[in-house]
Amino acid sequence: MQVDEYKKSDTIFNNEYAYFSSYSTSFLAHSKKYVEMMTKRFGYNKKSQIIEIASNDGYLLQYFKRKIFLYWNRTGRQYCKVAKEKGIESVIDFFGVRLAKELMAKGIKADLLLGNNVLAHVPDIVDFVKE
Repeated sequence: MQVDEYKKSDTIFNNEYAYFSSYSTSFLAHSKKYVEMMTKRFGYNKKSQIIEIASNDGYLLQYFKRKIFLYWNRTGRQYCKVAKEKGIESVIDFFGVRLAKELMAKGIKADLLLGNNVLAHVPDIVDFVKE
């Protein structure tokens, strides 16, 4: 259930938004344990394509053996710079059907698609979750 009243993502995630997930050492430790658990459970390796939507500064993707793609909303330029320094390829765009089709046309399919705390902030929920 979700209430009708909400702030648009452009209002929340504008150029003044300055939360970097990597500032929290306890969150980094949790993320590393999560990646180790997922890798062991599902056998992800250097050939696995791990895609995280709106992954801030790459705090989670940095722990996977192969860091593939990092998708942001259009205001994430400062985070992409930090993520790229960690070796994570970044794309600044809203995730939805159009972007999914573009990726598939390029042969890019995720072995693991992550989106932590992102659904409530997407501008078009229906497009975001559509098949």
